Order: sequence, then C-alpha cells, then structure tokens
Amino acid sequence: MKDRGRAFLVGEKTFGKGSVQRIFPVGSNAGFRITTARYYTPSDVNIDKIGIPPDREVLFPEFTNEEAEKLKELIAANAIPLFVERNPKATGAQIDNFAKELNAKYSLDIVLLRRLIRNELNRTEIAPVYDLEYDVQLLEAVNIIRNGNYFQLMKGSKTLKTLQEEAETALPLAS
Repeated sequence: MKDRGRAFLVGEKTFGKGSVQRIFPVGSNAGFRITTARYYTPSDVNIDKIGIPPDREVLFPEFTNEEAEKLKELIAANAIPLFVERNPKATGAQIDNFAKELNAKYSLDIVLLRRLIRNELNRTEIAPVYDLEYDVQLLEAVNIIRNGNYFQLMKGSKTLKTLQEEAETALPLAS
C-alpha cells in the first residue's frame, strides 16, 4: 500500500519478516534451515531484518520500572478479576470509579487501568473491534482523517525504494 501511494502508515516500524524458511531435521537433535523465498515490495525492496518504517511514528507508552512493579502488584492482588466477577455488566461510571480507586492505590495511568478493566470484562463477552481510548496508533490515524490533511500527507510519503536509496547515500564511505 505504501509503495503504491495508497496508504499513509501510522504506528511503529514493522519487525521485518521478509523470508520463507524450511527446517530440515537431521537426526534427533540437529537440523538446518534454508531460505526458500524472499518477499519484495512493489518498489523491489526486501524488508527482511529491516522492516517497514511508518510515515508517522506513534509508539505505545512504555512502563518505567516503578510502574511495572506496581502493575505486578495489581495483578498479584487479583483486584480487577474480582471487580469483574462482582460487576459482570459494569457501566462506564463503575469502571471509571474503580479505575480511580486503583489509581489512588497503585499510581498507574487511569487510561491503562480502564483498559485493563475493560479487557477483563471482554473475556466474558465479545470484545469490541477497536478501542479509540487506548489504541494511540488508531487514534492518531483517525485524527489524520478528521483533520482533512490526509492527501497533503500522502504527497510527502515516500516509497520504500526511495527511503532505501536515501539511507544508502547518507552512509559514510568506507576508507
């Protein structure tokens, strides 16, 4: 889509899986793998171990060590599953109030806490297809569409071949 000028990519750089490999066992504890095919984009770029960069990078928030410890405490306390067990049809107001209680006790982001509560509630029913409150990448994509500057942004979007060529010319020459 990017190489055909049909998409403005929002999110994180992809992993870069661009090959197909087969594993051949040799004996009980050995074997080898051979690459049998490689994927190329329409502009003839192999993304293997390189990935595809987005036009606009939007990263999910990362936890600090302190936040990770608080999250482990919350999970160990089993507070969210107990809340959902007592409130299987919790309203938005109930979720917000419980998230505030958890925030006061664990000092975790309120949006994350609401998301964790909704995830637990969704285990008992069909989960929604998207979550505009927590999915920062989807939210940014919706904002781009709402702001009406999609076509302007597309004009500045580059194919993977162009990005690759720019990166090669930016490399210092070996002496």
